[in-house]
Amino acid sequence: MDKQNLSALQSMCPPDHQYKLGLFLDYAPHTDADEVPDPYYGGADGFDHVINLIEIASESLIKALKYDV
Repeated sequence: MDKQNLSALQSMCPPDHQYKLGLFLDYAPHTDADEVPDPYYGGADGFDHVINLIEIASESLIKALKYDV
């Protein structure tokens, strides 16, 4: 969800599979964020913002999986 998580995965991932890793919001390029923020620091609106980002990225990911198979 964020660059710290991505870095941890990259350190464990075999080099020939690195290209498969990325940030979740790469599937939501038209949003205002590149990482999923921690909703606890966004006040009451933080949770709404995060769920909106996740829903947008999820829809795009599902489309990508459907057409990439």
